[in-house]
Amino acid sequence: MAIMGLLTISSCGKEDNSSDKEGKEQTIPSNYYVVSPDGTTLMKWFNTEATSIDMQSDKVLSKITKIGGKNFAKCSQLTSVILPKNLETISFGAFQDCPLTSINFPNTLKNIEEAAFVGAKFTSLTIPKNVTNIGKEAFYVTDLLKTVVFEGEVPPTIGNGIFATHKSISFLETIYVPAGSVDSYKNAGGLKVYADKIKAKP
Repeated sequence: MAIMGLLTISSCGKEDNSSDKEGKEQTIPSNYYVVSPDGTTLMKWFNTEATSIDMQSDKVLSKITKIGGKNFAKCSQLTSVILPKNLETISFGAFQDCPLTSINFPNTLKNIEEAAFVGAKFTSLTIPKNVTNIGKEAFYVTDLLKTVVFEGEVPPTIGNGIFATHKSISFLETIYVPAGSVDSYKNAGGLKVYADKIKAKP
């Protein structure tokens, strides 16, 4: 089986590239993944050599609302992901050890579970307003991360060490939050250790 790095493939009239009634094409070969019977959960991902994945452009993966645990954990070359626009949950270790440099979370996202992005190479990060839970060490060993923006007026439930490194320190410079929520973020469980970095969004 040929493995492709870039998973946005133009339509060639083959079965895997058929269009649905809305005109959206299947741009990612169906043998690269397994979804749940109802089509809402990505159960398994097989192409470990992928470098870039656009889930939203694919007629099947665009319907995903949950990415299962450790699905992309062996994708050591994966640097960019476009998530489905209706995604709600990123499960335990889903992108663990992926050297991701680029990601945009959809506004529908609610849960980022434990160790979801361990080892990512983000320099900045925006957490959408609907996120209510971030598991411990979700962004552990993201040494390049300098700026985090929280969009929600109410802080999510946050586990310990979400931005820590191997030496239990963080290279974070600033955490921006809504102007009226600075104190509540400074007192939020897993963010107390970063209280001196929390500021109102300009």
